Amino acid sequence: MKQRFNQNQTFQSAVQNQISPDFTKFPRFACSLWFFNEVILSSLVVQNLNGRSRQKPLIQIMLLSPAAERSQDGLLSVLWELLEERSHRELFGLELGSGTGQHVVHFAREMPFVTWQPSDIKEEARNSIRAYIEATKAKTVLEPVYLDASEPWEKWAGLPQSSCDIIIAINLLQYSPFRTAEGVFKGSGQMLKQNGLLMTYGPYAINGTITPICNEQLDQTLRQIFQTTVCLALFYTNCQQESGLGSSRHRCAQTTGVQ
Repeated sequence: MKQRFNQNQTFQSAVQNQISPDFTKFPRFACSLWFFNEVILSSLVVQNLNGRSRQKPLIQIMLLSPAAERSQDGLLSVLWELLEERSHRELFGLELGSGTGQHVVHFAREMPFVTWQPSDIKEEARNSIRAYIEATKAKTVLEPVYLDASEPWEKWAGLPQSSCDIIIAINLLQYSPFRTAEGVFKGSGQMLKQNGLLMTYGPYAINGTITPICNEQLDQTLRQIFQTTVCLALFYTNCQQESGLGSSRHRCAQTTGVQ
């Protein structure tokens, strides 16, 4: 169920710090915001007072995740701990599955000695990252690229071998097929410099125990989603077989990560 907020509440509570520097030259703008569970889709449309745009209509899409907002400071402190001894020189970092872009611009703002390369397989995510880069004037965040971590490292957006000081994957592995997890580790082994670092973040179990309770709940949710997806895939397979179209189990298995 979506909930709509008025313009002033939306601007002040959600995106004021992100967008206000970009729109000072415009006399007015319209802003609308919708909440979809934990993802907020913010659309900003710049207009003139007379209702005519000064140029082609400008629309920016910024995806906002409360979960990313909550975790970014904790992640930043870990990054500082890992990279503090190297902060005297320029570093290059690759983020796999950058999502909304909130994390990478936050890291860039606090760690100017790292040049970040964000990436994502989804076009809407890359558009959101571009919007954050423009809104925050982040000078050390590069143009986001398409990168599928399940593919061989040679297909990782043309990045050269042994080019990264650090690679980060935040909340990526638990939502991806196992082949993506394999690709992350195999590819990172090729992309990292000597003594480079791979940092992943997610709801991991330690000696079979998942903590805290919120991660236990997430684990159960993911298991339910996975089981539902498998059932739908098998149902689709049976329908295909009964209709005489042949088996499609392999194609369904690839989609769900089932081997």
